[in-house]
Amino acid sequence: VAFSANKAHWTEVGGKDPGSWTTDSTEVYQEGLQFPCIKIFEEGKPIQSLIDLIAANVRMPDMTLGDLWAGVAALRVGERRFIETCDKYGKDTVMAGIEKLLDNGEKLTRLELAKLPHGVFEAEDYIDDDGLGNGPFRVCVKVTITDDEFICDFRGSHPQVLGPVNCSYTALIAGARSIFKALTNPAISANEGTFRPLKVISEPRTIFTAERPAAVSTYWETMLYVTDLIWRAMAPVVPDRLTAGHFLSVCADVLANIHPDTGELALLVEPTAGGWGAGRDKDGENGLVCVGDGETYIIPVEVAETRYGFLVDQYALNTAGGGAGECRGGAGVIRDYRILAEEAHFTATFGRHKFLPWGMNGGKPGTRNEVRIISAHGEPERVFGKCARLHMLKGDVARLITGCGGGYGDPYKRPVEKVQDDVKNGYISLEQAWTDYGVRLDAKDLTVLEFAPERES
Repeated sequence: VAFSANKAHWTEVGGKDPGSWTTDSTEVYQEGLQFPCIKIFEEGKPIQSLIDLIAANVRMPDMTLGDLWAGVAALRVGERRFIETCDKYGKDTVMAGIEKLLDNGEKLTRLELAKLPHGVFEAEDYIDDDGLGNGPFRVCVKVTITDDEFICDFRGSHPQVLGPVNCSYTALIAGARSIFKALTNPAISANEGTFRPLKVISEPRTIFTAERPAAVSTYWETMLYVTDLIWRAMAPVVPDRLTAGHFLSVCADVLANIHPDTGELALLVEPTAGGWGAGRDKDGENGLVCVGDGETYIIPVEVAETRYGFLVDQYALNTAGGGAGECRGGAGVIRDYRILAEEAHFTATFGRHKFLPWGMNGGKPGTRNEVRIISAHGEPERVFGKCARLHMLKGDVARLITGCGGGYGDPYKRPVEKVQDDVKNGYISLEQAWTDYGVRLDAKDLTVLEFAPERES
């Protein structure tokens, strides 16, 4: 009658690098264990030989098997709840109810679709690189809205590439569905029926529709461009629903070291929050995870230090500028990890390192995402968008910097009181108040000393 399904992260599934994702793989076989659709239980009992095989091919078997058994527990709860529902209402009633929910989801979505402006809307952008020095890669979308369809055509985007930024057709669909849901009715529950009006078109073997054995270990970076392209195409015609561009990348990192206190492998795998774009009537949000990563959490400083054995020197908002507008783009963050072990290996993928979050209606672009490696041993500072298995020594610092979101509207139209508040609260500097907003303020009491001629006009 039904399948109980569970989707969850496993911290480790093997592969050539700790954390099982990397930025320099060239084929999927380097990226961890490959499972076809196989059973892990037979007649209600676990297949121990398969479990042993998994444990033998991962770096942290206790943690990986813990993730596995948590998923099994979730499946059993789903199975039990569905059977209980069928026992209470009858199988036929439950199945009819499911069809009714799907049809209602479609009906409600079509009602909202009818309210959107009909026509053809296009956008293009560039993915920085593939982690191997190749790029940038042009990607594009043509959105066509009719009475009964929302068509997203990605034909013309770059072919699949050597490095692991490729995503699959499944991820393409997921990225399109996210923004489609936001544009139609984000308040109602999602089901398959709500996506019936959505049609996605693409050629095979593109950076959005890669096929085996293409590397895909950081697929999410390109999946986010799917959402952002549709967002960018539609934002000018539905400014009440969509903001300017945000920092866009998961800004994920992996830090592997031997914990100084326990002597065991400690493996940090995490996203990093960043700045969101401003909207027609609001400043952008500060320090939130990106659009495709809302189910993940930022690890608290105290937990990170205790669990992984490094020191967090700072965790602060990135107020380096960018995103100027009548409404200001949200701030990214800065997070410093100081190595306490004798050595560590660091991997990161920070997209939007070369192509900035876009502004809207005269708003200025945001700022880039980047990683800085600050040596404690006299080596020059290094700056990356992507790095793999970077060798670090005791005392070195990995500084994670995420970008500010794009601004909305002419910066010279931002009310003076808001510019003063921004300086007072540390979101912008006195220099930025003058260069970006045309307001020169007194350093002591923030009274207005001068307006730029363009602002006065």
